[in-house]
This record gives sequence, structure tokens and C-alpha cells, in this order.
Amino acid sequence: MRVRLTIAICTALATSVSAQGIGLAELAEIARARAARQRPALVAALEPFVADLALAYQGRNRSYLDAKFDEIAKLGSGIVPLLLEYLTPTNAGEDAQNRADNVARVLARLGPAEYVDHLVELTRHTSETARRNAIWLLGFTASQRAEIALVDRISALADPERIQ
Repeated sequence: MRVRLTIAICTALATSVSAQGIGLAELAEIARARAARQRPALVAALEPFVADLALAYQGRNRSYLDAKFDEIAKLGSGIVPLLLEYLTPTNAGEDAQNRADNVARVLARLGPAEYVDHLVELTRHTSETARRNAIWLLGFTASQRAEIALVDRISALADPERIQ
């Protein structure tokens, strides 16, 4: 449903843009400006969940967090760019690692096929957590691009990542 809606919106936008004589570079700039305007609202929408995302996903936290993941997913695909930032922990602390792993669980609910290119890039990241989560998410994409990237990267992966 979301994909059809996105295609319809993009088609309408492209038709409107071409009728106005706007090029792809200008369209990209418009999209960047729009994303920058929306960022504060997205940050505010995600803020109530940030502390919960730092919890370990074991034991009694699991059912609580699954409910939170569903709530975050209901925020829609607009939240994806912000969530993708959390896949790469800024430090090696347990909270940051948990947050990255939990964000991956939310992104899996949102359908990672829409951001395969970003995930492919993360398979080359220096952060083991980012690589592990990107590999895991690529498995949910059913994308030939993901398959090609993983086959290409498999020899460079450490054993735990290769097994995954």
C-alpha cells in the first residue's frame, strides 16, 4: 500500500515538476530542504522512545519493547532516515549497542527494501554493530541488489557476520 502511494506521489510530483521546467538537481534540493524542515518534528516524535530503545531485548523487556517497536513503526516511513542514524552507534556503550539493535528491529517492521543502498553501505562500515544489523536487515529485503552486495562482501566478513 505504501509503495503504491509513494509511486503515485512521485509520479504526480514528476509530472508537476516537468511541467514547471524543474530539473533533477532542483528536485533533489527541494527534497533535501523538505527533509530538513521535517527533521525537528521527527526528532520530537521519536524522543519518547529513545530511552526505551536503549533497553536490552531479553527477558521481560521483549514484550514491552515489541509493543514500543510497533508504536514507532506506526510513525511511518518518514521516520526511517532518523532511525538509520541510530544503526551506527556513536560509542561502544551498552545503551548505544542496544539502541542500534532495537532500531534494526523497528526498521525490519517498516520494510527495509526501501533503503537497500544505505544498508549495503553499512556492510562496509567500521562499526561491527552497524555491519551486523545491516546484514540482518538486508535479509528482509528480498532484493537482488542486497544479494549481490552480500555475496560480494562475504569473503571480507568475520566468521560471526559471515554465519549471519
